[in-house]
Amino acid sequence: MQKFLVIFGLTLLCSASSYAIDQITLTTGELVEGKVLADVPNRHVDIELLNGEKRRYPKSQVANVERDVPSNKDRDAYGNDKRIFAGVLGGGLLSLNGGSNLEFFWGAKIGFNSAPGGSFQFAPALTYRRYSDSGSVVSVTQNYINAQFLLRRISNSGFYVGPQAGIAIASSTNNTTTVSASTTSLVAGVALGYDVQFSDSFSIGPDVVYDHFFKSGGGDTISIGLSAMFHFD
Repeated sequence: MQKFLVIFGLTLLCSASSYAIDQITLTTGELVEGKVLADVPNRHVDIELLNGEKRRYPKSQVANVERDVPSNKDRDAYGNDKRIFAGVLGGGLLSLNGGSNLEFFWGAKIGFNSAPGGSFQFAPALTYRRYSDSGSVVSVTQNYINAQFLLRRISNSGFYVGPQAGIAIASSTNNTTTVSASTTSLVAGVALGYDVQFSDSFSIGPDVVYDHFFKSGGGDTISIGLSAMFHFD
Protein backbone atom coordinates (compact mmCIF):
# COMPACT_ATOMS: atom_id res chain seq x y z
CA MET A 1 0.00 0.00 0.00
CA GLN A 2 2.81 2.45 0.88
CA LYS A 3 4.56 1.77 -2.44
CA PHE A 4 1.32 2.43 -4.31
CA LEU A 5 0.80 5.76 -2.53
CA VAL A 6 4.41 6.79 -3.24
CA ILE A 7 3.97 6.00 -6.94
CA PHE A 8 0.68 7.89 -7.02
CA GLY A 9 2.24 10.87 -5.28
CA LEU A 10 5.05 11.02 -7.82
CA THR A 11 2.49 10.77 -10.62
CA LEU A 12 0.51 13.64 -9.13
CA LEU A 13 3.62 15.81 -8.82
CA CYS A 14 4.68 15.06 -12.38
CA SER A 15 1.19 15.75 -13.68
CA ALA A 16 0.87 18.99 -11.75
CA SER A 17 4.16 20.31 -13.10
CA SER A 18 3.94 19.17 -16.72
CA TYR A 19 3.05 22.61 -18.03
CA ALA A 20 3.99 24.68 -14.96
CA ILE A 21 6.68 27.22 -15.86
CA ASP A 22 8.27 30.41 -14.58
CA GLN A 23 7.38 33.82 -15.98
CA ILE A 24 9.26 37.12 -16.00
CA THR A 25 7.35 40.32 -16.72
CA LEU A 26 9.66 43.03 -18.03
CA THR A 27 9.18 46.75 -17.43
CA THR A 28 8.25 47.04 -21.11
CA GLY A 29 5.30 44.70 -20.51
CA GLU A 30 6.90 41.79 -22.38
CA LEU A 31 6.27 38.34 -20.86
CA VAL A 32 9.19 35.88 -20.88
CA GLU A 33 8.46 32.19 -20.11
CA GLY A 34 10.84 29.40 -19.17
CA LYS A 35 12.76 28.17 -16.11
CA VAL A 36 14.29 30.75 -13.75
CA LEU A 37 17.86 29.64 -13.05
CA ALA A 38 18.84 32.49 -10.71
CA ASP A 39 17.13 35.49 -9.12
CA VAL A 40 19.81 37.65 -7.53
CA PRO A 41 18.34 40.57 -5.54
CA ASN A 42 19.27 44.01 -6.90
CA ARG A 43 21.38 42.43 -9.66
CA HIS A 44 19.84 40.17 -12.31
CA VAL A 45 17.50 37.30 -13.20
CA ASP A 46 18.69 34.35 -15.30
CA ILE A 47 16.13 32.31 -17.25
CA GLU A 48 16.24 29.37 -19.65
CA LEU A 49 13.63 29.87 -22.38
CA LEU A 50 11.33 27.16 -23.68
CA ASN A 51 13.61 26.72 -26.73
CA GLY A 52 16.65 26.15 -24.50
CA GLU A 53 18.17 29.63 -24.93
CA LYS A 54 19.52 31.24 -21.74
CA ARG A 55 19.08 34.94 -21.04
CA ARG A 56 20.04 37.37 -18.28
CA TYR A 57 17.93 40.44 -17.44
CA PRO A 58 19.16 43.21 -15.11
CA LYS A 59 16.81 43.84 -12.20
CA SER A 60 16.20 47.33 -13.57
CA GLN A 61 14.42 45.67 -16.55
CA VAL A 62 12.35 43.22 -14.48
CA ALA A 63 8.92 44.20 -13.15
CA ASN A 64 7.87 40.83 -11.71
CA VAL A 65 8.97 37.19 -11.39
CA GLU A 66 6.44 34.34 -10.97
CA ARG A 67 7.37 30.70 -10.46
CA ASP A 68 5.41 27.52 -11.28
CA VAL A 69 2.45 29.12 -13.04
CA PRO A 70 0.34 27.54 -15.79
CA SER A 71 1.79 28.33 -19.20
CA ASN A 72 -0.12 30.04 -22.00
CA LYS A 73 -0.02 26.71 -23.85
CA ASP A 74 -1.80 25.08 -20.94
CA ARG A 75 -4.46 27.80 -20.73
CA ASP A 76 -5.04 27.70 -24.47
CA ALA A 77 -5.40 23.89 -24.50
CA TYR A 78 -8.05 23.98 -21.79
CA GLY A 79 -9.78 27.08 -23.08
CA ASN A 80 -10.32 25.27 -26.41
CA ASP A 81 -11.26 21.96 -24.83
CA LYS A 82 -13.90 19.99 -26.74
CA ARG A 83 -17.37 19.46 -25.37
CA ILE A 84 -17.27 15.65 -25.04
CA PHE A 85 -14.70 13.48 -23.29
CA ALA A 86 -14.47 9.69 -22.94
CA GLY A 87 -11.79 7.29 -21.81
CA VAL A 88 -10.58 4.61 -19.43
CA LEU A 89 -9.81 4.41 -15.71
CA GLY A 90 -7.54 2.07 -13.79
CA GLY A 91 -5.77 1.77 -10.44
CA GLY A 92 -6.12 0.44 -6.91
CA LEU A 93 -9.24 0.27 -4.74
CA LEU A 94 -9.11 -0.03 -0.93
CA SER A 95 -12.00 -1.03 1.34
CA LEU A 96 -12.08 1.14 4.47
CA ASN A 97 -14.34 -1.26 6.40
CA GLY A 98 -12.80 -4.56 7.45
CA GLY A 99 -9.71 -5.83 5.69
CA SER A 100 -7.09 -3.74 3.99
CA ASN A 101 -6.44 -5.53 0.70
CA LEU A 102 -5.74 -3.24 -2.20
CA GLU A 103 -7.63 -4.53 -5.24
CA PHE A 104 -7.07 -3.56 -8.87
CA PHE A 105 -10.01 -1.83 -10.56
CA TRP A 106 -10.72 -0.79 -14.12
CA GLY A 107 -13.48 1.25 -15.68
CA ALA A 108 -14.56 3.96 -18.09
CA LYS A 109 -15.83 7.54 -18.07
CA ILE A 110 -17.86 9.62 -20.50
CA GLY A 111 -19.11 13.18 -20.12
CA PHE A 112 -19.12 16.68 -21.56
CA ASN A 113 -18.02 20.22 -20.72
CA SER A 114 -21.00 22.49 -20.48
CA ALA A 115 -19.18 25.84 -20.83
CA PRO A 116 -15.90 25.58 -22.80
CA GLY A 117 -13.66 28.61 -22.87
CA GLY A 118 -14.22 30.02 -19.36
CA SER A 119 -12.14 29.81 -16.18
CA PHE A 120 -14.51 27.12 -14.87
CA GLN A 121 -16.40 24.33 -16.60
CA PHE A 122 -19.27 22.22 -15.29
CA ALA A 123 -18.58 18.70 -16.53
CA PRO A 124 -21.27 16.07 -15.75
CA ALA A 125 -20.11 12.52 -16.44
CA LEU A 126 -20.99 8.85 -16.07
CA THR A 127 -18.37 6.45 -14.73
CA TYR A 128 -18.25 2.67 -14.58
CA ARG A 129 -15.90 0.80 -12.23
CA ARG A 130 -15.32 -2.89 -11.66
CA TYR A 131 -13.13 -4.78 -9.23
CA SER A 132 -12.81 -8.37 -8.04
CA ASP A 133 -11.66 -9.79 -4.70
CA SER A 134 -10.85 -13.51 -4.93
CA GLY A 135 -10.62 -14.80 -1.37
CA SER A 136 -9.98 -18.35 -0.23
CA VAL A 137 -13.59 -18.75 0.94
CA VAL A 138 -15.63 -16.05 -0.80
CA SER A 139 -14.97 -14.31 -4.13
CA VAL A 140 -16.65 -10.97 -4.79
CA THR A 141 -17.03 -9.04 -8.04
CA GLN A 142 -18.49 -5.56 -7.88
CA ASN A 143 -19.75 -3.34 -10.70
CA TYR A 144 -20.96 0.17 -10.08
CA ILE A 145 -21.98 3.14 -12.18
CA ASN A 146 -21.99 6.72 -10.92
CA ALA A 147 -23.28 10.04 -12.18
CA GLN A 148 -20.65 12.68 -11.47
CA PHE A 149 -21.19 16.44 -11.20
CA LEU A 150 -17.69 17.79 -11.68
CA LEU A 151 -16.46 21.38 -11.55
CA ARG A 152 -13.26 21.90 -13.52
CA ARG A 153 -10.93 24.86 -13.12
CA ILE A 154 -9.27 25.02 -16.50
CA SER A 155 -6.78 27.77 -15.63
CA ASN A 156 -5.14 25.35 -13.21
CA SER A 157 -4.32 22.54 -15.63
CA GLY A 158 -7.71 20.88 -15.41
CA PHE A 159 -8.22 20.32 -11.68
CA TYR A 160 -11.71 18.92 -11.07
CA VAL A 161 -13.83 18.05 -8.03
CA GLY A 162 -17.47 17.19 -7.40
CA PRO A 163 -20.05 14.86 -5.85
CA GLN A 164 -21.27 11.63 -7.40
CA ALA A 165 -24.11 9.16 -6.82
CA GLY A 166 -25.11 5.87 -8.39
CA ILE A 167 -25.79 2.18 -7.93
CA ALA A 168 -23.56 -0.83 -7.22
CA ILE A 169 -24.22 -4.50 -7.93
CA ALA A 170 -22.02 -7.03 -6.15
CA SER A 171 -21.99 -10.75 -6.90
CA SER A 172 -20.37 -13.16 -4.47
CA THR A 173 -19.58 -16.86 -4.62
CA ASN A 174 -18.85 -19.19 -1.71
CA ASN A 175 -15.88 -21.14 -3.02
CA THR A 176 -16.55 -24.12 -0.76
CA THR A 177 -20.24 -24.59 -1.60
CA THR A 178 -20.33 -22.82 -5.01
CA VAL A 179 -23.38 -20.87 -3.79
CA SER A 180 -23.75 -17.48 -5.48
CA ALA A 181 -25.62 -14.37 -4.39
CA SER A 182 -25.95 -10.76 -5.47
CA THR A 183 -26.68 -7.49 -3.66
CA THR A 184 -27.59 -4.03 -4.90
CA SER A 185 -26.71 -0.81 -3.10
CA LEU A 186 -27.00 2.92 -3.57
CA VAL A 187 -23.64 4.70 -3.64
CA ALA A 188 -22.65 8.31 -2.98
CA GLY A 189 -19.31 10.00 -2.69
CA VAL A 190 -16.92 12.56 -4.09
CA ALA A 191 -14.42 12.55 -6.94
CA LEU A 192 -11.41 14.71 -7.57
CA GLY A 193 -8.58 14.64 -10.06
CA TYR A 194 -6.11 16.52 -12.21
CA ASP A 195 -6.00 16.32 -16.01
CA VAL A 196 -2.86 17.17 -17.96
CA GLN A 197 -3.72 18.11 -21.54
CA PHE A 198 -1.12 16.72 -23.96
CA SER A 199 -3.05 17.91 -27.01
CA ASP A 200 -6.49 19.21 -27.94
CA SER A 201 -7.71 15.61 -28.10
CA PHE A 202 -5.97 13.74 -25.25
CA SER A 203 -5.35 14.16 -21.53
CA ILE A 204 -4.19 11.95 -18.67
CA GLY A 205 -3.94 12.44 -14.92
CA PRO A 206 -4.52 11.09 -11.40
CA ASP A 207 -8.08 10.29 -10.30
CA VAL A 208 -9.28 9.80 -6.69
CA VAL A 209 -12.78 8.67 -5.69
CA TYR A 210 -14.33 8.14 -2.25
CA ASP A 211 -17.59 6.16 -2.12
CA HIS A 212 -20.04 5.19 0.63
CA PHE A 213 -22.30 2.17 0.04
CA PHE A 214 -25.74 2.31 1.66
CA LYS A 215 -26.30 -1.43 1.80
CA SER A 216 -27.00 -3.23 5.07
CA GLY A 217 -24.03 -2.53 7.33
CA GLY A 218 -22.73 0.22 5.06
CA GLY A 219 -19.25 0.34 3.60
CA ASP A 220 -16.67 2.78 2.28
CA THR A 221 -14.03 2.53 -0.44
CA ILE A 222 -11.39 4.80 -1.89
CA SER A 223 -9.91 4.30 -5.33
CA ILE A 224 -6.68 5.88 -6.53
CA GLY A 225 -5.69 5.59 -10.14
CA LEU A 226 -5.21 7.23 -13.51
CA SER A 227 -7.71 8.43 -16.10
CA ALA A 228 -6.91 8.72 -19.80
CA MET A 229 -9.45 10.82 -21.69
CA PHE A 230 -10.07 11.57 -25.36
CA HIS A 231 -11.76 14.91 -26.17
CA PHE A 232 -13.88 15.43 -29.27
CA ASP A 233 -16.89 17.30 -30.67
